[in-house]
Amino acid sequence: MNSRQRPQYAVYHEVVGRRGGEPRASGASVAGRPRQAGGSGLARASFVAAVTVTSYVSLKRRRCHCPRGELVSATFATLHRLTPADVLLLRKLNALFGRVFADPDTYGAEPPSDSYLERLLAREDVVALIALAGDDVLGGLVAYELEKFERERRELYIYDLAVDERYRRHGIATALIEHLRTIAAECGVWIIYVQADHGDIPEIALYDKFGVREDVFHFDIPVEPRL
Repeated sequence: MNSRQRPQYAVYHEVVGRRGGEPRASGASVAGRPRQAGGSGLARASFVAAVTVTSYVSLKRRRCHCPRGELVSATFATLHRLTPADVLLLRKLNALFGRVFADPDTYGAEPPSDSYLERLLAREDVVALIALAGDDVLGGLVAYELEKFERERRELYIYDLAVDERYRRHGIATALIEHLRTIAAECGVWIIYVQADHGDIPEIALYDKFGVREDVFHFDIPVEPRL
């Protein structure tokens, strides 16, 4: 901490551990990326058009000192931004994504090396947040920062967001997004956006609490590997 006042995290004490704070997920996930059978999000090797709903979450500008890796206490879970020292926790988060998205191959078949994950977690433009209880990862999200050409500004894209089905309806997803907004404001990001499939009613209800919905078409465009 520097000389600035420590931010108040009472909101996380209130929402994490409160029943009825968010809708229960239907299907396989509470996810920020499109879920398509046999796929791996934007990097799939087949061309499929999927209709999605994108919620653009406008940020309220606020200055909070949110150093990397700081713990945010809660009733039964702690919010934590992963650092290069947290490779084991990142692997647990990937395992959670694989279970919740019913896509274990994408998240577990070819796990990256420790050095690769350490480099990725050291980047300021990659945010991995988890809700932690003891050694258990109850939920988490991964977001990527995009720098823009049309103006000198940056956006954050929530690519993956999931909560273990045993711990849903406790406000964990809400708290993760709220904490991401704090990090985004500290970094000067002007907007966060996330996608949800048509029919994912709980996910859409969750995102509707934060932002404005736009109907868009999502396309996966394959990239053929060079031989």
